[in-house]
Amino acid sequence: MIDLTASLLPGDDHEFRREIRAWLSEHPRPTGEQLARRGLVAPHWPRPWGLDASPIEQLLVDDELRRAGVQRPTNPIGIGWAGPTIVMAGTQEQKDRYLFELLSGEHFWCQLFSEPESGSDLASLRTTAVRDGDEWVVNGQKIWTSRHSLRSTAYCLHAPTRVPTNITASRISSARCERPASRFARFAR
Repeated sequence: MIDLTASLLPGDDHEFRREIRAWLSEHPRPTGEQLARRGLVAPHWPRPWGLDASPIEQLLVDDELRRAGVQRPTNPIGIGWAGPTIVMAGTQEQKDRYLFELLSGEHFWCQLFSEPESGSDLASLRTTAVRDGDEWVVNGQKIWTSRHSLRSTAYCLHAPTRVPTNITASRISSARCERPASRFARFAR
């Protein structure tokens, strides 16, 4: 099999490629945290979490990591869903608190979507979130999670309790829920 991607990418003399290769030679077995701090886990993300990498630069990062035998931390919900949401809409405090831990794999995120009698039909969500002082209390039951045994944080979809009847597009919200140390979280009060 011919690897056309590698043959179409800029060569070894490309400055960006040389920078990544030099860093990897200085860090031959980088930790998830080192990869995250260097911006190599999600290079397309804005700095300081990524490299603001172009599509070609993203492919160069992939190619150099492959050549060095280095794997990124795996955290598909954290990196693919929760992280971009926090980058675009989170407060600075939320970005500081969650993004590097999520990128490094220190905090593994899962999704909580499916409910009894609803499956993954988001139009029939029954789980709600109710404001209780400075916190939100999530009430309901989820019956399926992605990689729940590995996760430390969940990304839970719920229906808000007060929605204007003329607004249907904003009926679904999400909440971050931490896993108790001893067992999977129960979201019932």
